[in-house]
Amino acid sequence: NRVLPTGGPAPGGTRLTIHGTGFIVSGLTLSHMRCGFRFDSQTSPRLAVIPAISVTDTAIGCAEAPACDCAPDAACHALVTLALNGFDFETGGVLFHCQPLATVTSISPTAGPIGGGTMVTIFGGPFAESTAAMQPSMPPCPRPTARCLFGGVEVLATVVATAMICAPAPALWHIGPLAAYEQLLVASINGQDPAFEPSLAPRFTYMETPFVQRITPASGPVRGGTVITILGLHLLVQNAARARLQADSSAQHLDV
Repeated sequence: NRVLPTGGPAPGGTRLTIHGTGFIVSGLTLSHMRCGFRFDSQTSPRLAVIPAISVTDTAIGCAEAPACDCAPDAACHALVTLALNGFDFETGGVLFHCQPLATVTSISPTAGPIGGGTMVTIFGGPFAESTAAMQPSMPPCPRPTARCLFGGVEVLATVVATAMICAPAPALWHIGPLAAYEQLLVASINGQDPAFEPSLAPRFTYMETPFVQRITPASGPVRGGTVITILGLHLLVQNAARARLQADSSAQHLDV
């Protein structure tokens, strides 16, 4: 009655599980069972058959999904079906959404403190499913749990059409006691498969937390215009650095 994950990359490779009941049948073993992907293209409909690799009474695991019959750089869908005897596939099926691999144009910010907590946005896409590729009768795809991986440590992510917003980055020491300051940032829309080619994975750089020792000069005219130099430790950061000026008794501040 359902498949998990509910979608995957159009080039294929997703390991999915069909959930239901009554999969253990007397006289039939795992070697008989097959998963089917029905592509209802108007020009050349086809049924792609792959073996089942695990079975319980309520779930069947399928081998890697085949490539979907999507137009280049477009989303499409398949109907997942099942044949317990390897030949007689169920009519209909459960919807599986095929998503084209995304491209990555940039990330922001590109660096953050070693203690973690940075909200990182990956720009590019497409990351969300195109409604134009869906038939009017198709239900919307339930949103799987998207994830970002900082050097292999998972955090949750929010998906929109042209961006993935990664939840706060983990602390560097959570990645490993000897982890490098520069880490690959990998994203997954379905929580399982990479959303883009591994070669396109951007890098996120961890920085030592800046420490301010003093400023010079310590005062200036109220009309402004004073050039202030901040002295301290770990101040060599990338070009996104900002300083904030705030009065002690005021909630107002100025970022420069």
